[in-house]
Amino acid sequence: MKWTVKMPMKMAALWFLGISVMLMTSQFAEADQPKLIKKSIIVADAETGDTATLRQGRKLKVMCNYRYRTEISYQKEYAPTVQINVDGQAVSNQKTSVVLWVSGTDNVPVYEYTSPPVLWEAKILGTHTVTCSIDPKHPLGKTDTTVKETFVVEATPIYQVGNVEKSPMLSTKPMISKPDLIILTANTSITPNCGLGQTVVTLNIEVKNVGLGPVFPTPDKPLKLRVDADAGLVDQEVVVGALNPGQTLPLTVGLKPVGAPKSLAGSILKLQITVNPKNSIEESNYSNNAVTIGLSFPTNFCTSPRGAAQATPTPGSGRPGPPSSPQLPAVR
Repeated sequence: MKWTVKMPMKMAALWFLGISVMLMTSQFAEADQPKLIKKSIIVADAETGDTATLRQGRKLKVMCNYRYRTEISYQKEYAPTVQINVDGQAVSNQKTSVVLWVSGTDNVPVYEYTSPPVLWEAKILGTHTVTCSIDPKHPLGKTDTTVKETFVVEATPIYQVGNVEKSPMLSTKPMISKPDLIILTANTSITPNCGLGQTVVTLNIEVKNVGLGPVFPTPDKPLKLRVDADAGLVDQEVVVGALNPGQTLPLTVGLKPVGAPKSLAGSILKLQITVNPKNSIEESNYSNNAVTIGLSFPTNFCTSPRGAAQATPTPGSGRPGPPSSPQLPAVR
């Protein structure tokens, strides 16, 4: 009977021990679960880092940030992937970087995950929405990680000059500053390259932005310069880069003959040079975008040994001048 009494007591002890281990394991497992304590989005000017004022035409950087408290070691190889959407369109899907630090007096590790900066061009004025979320397949993505922020793209203002208080009729509303592109200089040189398909005219051009706003070309709105030539030379078009207010950009454009170079001997041609020919870049003034210059070929151009060895433009036909001189060989 003693044996039969002792067995239930042992079984009861083992049963209580098992229950205690299960409860402790459950508590530890719950304590080890990562706890999301912060999620945020940063939108800033890519160059200045300004987060308060975001201007149209500037590149903005977007970053997502998540902060977790956990006893589990989530090192770099376990960093989650974050999906970033702007105005409902996916712009990035990148793995985050991780920083470890210890918080408070409980010495619980905190892991902070930040997505790499994503560049987004602020083309449209008004309010925009950024959404970040962690891949739900990742252990850290099992909770609700979606975070949404709005930001406003403002126009670049031009402030009126003068005493506004004494001039009530003067508008104090900011206006969008626009560029104004001109051909500052356009000079030519003729080279007696007498082989087919070779450059015979070289244009040295300076494009200047005399407006108050910058030029930010984009793939869908490029800034181009076009040279329209009379019969005998092939028209040419080149891409122009960005231009800040007051900036001058030098360009070199080569022109080739339509047929044999000797057919240009004795020709007097006109070249029309136009910046922003299709008005793809919004400007404050489009009437000063083009100039016309004259070009004269020697009568023996590529028709004799002397013409092949030397070809000098006649005065007033596009002879190269000082690069900084605003004088042009012909009228606008």
